Amino acid sequence: MPLGRLERAYAYEVAPRQEAGFVGGPAHLSDRLSATLDTTYAQSGLERATAVDFVIANPESGSRENPVRSALLATAFGTAEAASEAAVGLAARFGWATDLRSKPSLFIATVHAGANSNRKQVVLWTFPQQEVFRLRTDGADATIDVLEVFIRDSPLRKAAMFTGGAGPSDFLTGRALDAQSGSTDRSVADLWIVKFLDSRLQMSSDEGTRLLAQSLRHAHDKLEANPDAQAEVQAAIIRLRNTKARRVTLAQIAAQFSRPVAAAFRTQQVNTEALTAAFELNKVLFDALVEYRIYKLGNGVWVSAPFGTLGRDVTEEQTADGKRLIATGIVETERVRSKHG
Repeated sequence: MPLGRLERAYAYEVAPRQEAGFVGGPAHLSDRLSATLDTTYAQSGLERATAVDFVIANPESGSRENPVRSALLATAFGTAEAASEAAVGLAARFGWATDLRSKPSLFIATVHAGANSNRKQVVLWTFPQQEVFRLRTDGADATIDVLEVFIRDSPLRKAAMFTGGAGPSDFLTGRALDAQSGSTDRSVADLWIVKFLDSRLQMSSDEGTRLLAQSLRHAHDKLEANPDAQAEVQAAIIRLRNTKARRVTLAQIAAQFSRPVAAAFRTQQVNTEALTAAFELNKVLFDALVEYRIYKLGNGVWVSAPFGTLGRDVTEEQTADGKRLIATGIVETERVRSKHG
């Protein structure tokens, strides 16, 4: 999907740790600038780049506060004065986030009209400064000038795009492109998405669901000697099956556990990024991976069949009266509960 009509553009030269006194401002809109941005966008793959969510401090309270989100909304929907102020604020934030080892960059914020007049696209671009040669000739003589320019197609460039209206549920997710995100230097990799955008990576639905199921099974197996702790895991599975949340994170799920269960839940695969990455739970895949069932029999008996028991210690048999459950095993522990306990 191409960018919409260019409505606003702001450009600033930003040096590392610079927080004020930027060279630049609102840019003159021209057909050439619009065409160049369209070409850069098409070549960048930004539309298919990493999905990110803005970090919201207290989402349970209904808050949508995030400094970058607020600045984007002002840039897209605010008055000309408010938009300019927000764009300068974004430039200052980028300067603050930039590593001192980096060269100055050209920071550009552009606003594009969406297909719906109430929706906008805001794209943030950075183009690093690099030295280039310019050859000038005068007759038989040649002069080589060394110029500092901003490279449009540099592999070091970064970009981000957020699309939506001005409502409370808009501009919460977007796409972020960072050619250095695979760097082994964590500070470089985190600069654009974490430090500047104040965002976190999203995870694909299937990837997140698989990691969640793996973590639950890992916790259940590790807590074999603690039936009460295993019951927490089983209760979490039931809650997840019935959740109406559009997206979840492993961190949110872990926060509902007691300390030993939360510790067991975090497998080696669950690093900081995976722990906070949001994903949509694929309930069909989740059921297939956890293989956990709870049965209510016609006589009022409830049977829970945890990981690995289906088809082995717990089997289903189709009879003329309906499906019959057969469960076998040695009783190790038992508990009696009243209706109040």
